[in-house]
Amino acid sequence: TVSAGSAASQTLASIEAARSVLKNLGKTGWGTETRAYFASVLEGLGVASKNASMYASNVQQFQNIAMTNLKTALDAASGPQTEGDAERGAKLFASLQNTPQANEFILDLSEAKAQRDAMKAKFFQEALPVARAKGDLQEVEREWQKRAPSIFSLPSMRKWGAK
Repeated sequence: TVSAGSAASQTLASIEAARSVLKNLGKTGWGTETRAYFASVLEGLGVASKNASMYASNVQQFQNIAMTNLKTALDAASGPQTEGDAERGAKLFASLQNTPQANEFILDLSEAKAQRDAMKAKFFQEALPVARAKGDLQEVEREWQKRAPSIFSLPSMRKWGAK
């Protein structure tokens, strides 16, 4: 739980950076990766316009953020990780192929999960000494289950909740 809380802060930083780069990119979805590929080719040939160069740079920055986020997620997981784990993990973060609204939802959900993980880690760190003194470590988990907020009650997910 504590290590998940630590990974949550790295996830939140990745989300903030991804939002910034996606804002600079503008629209995502079908064809975004193809446009990025051709912008990179033009940049490599030295004939790219300033817009194409910026676009290629933003895409590369986004891809770096996504891979950094994936590494954080895989490092936080227990046991050896497979290529299949990496493929599944990559699908849990924003993507150039997704529509802007899908990316917004994915990032909002990831943010809410990370915030809840950080809250849980803080709760466990504060409650563990009390539970040790009582001799019932399971009490911490039971208390967290009573207090755990819904994902949809957190600020980033409120707009996605049932209406």
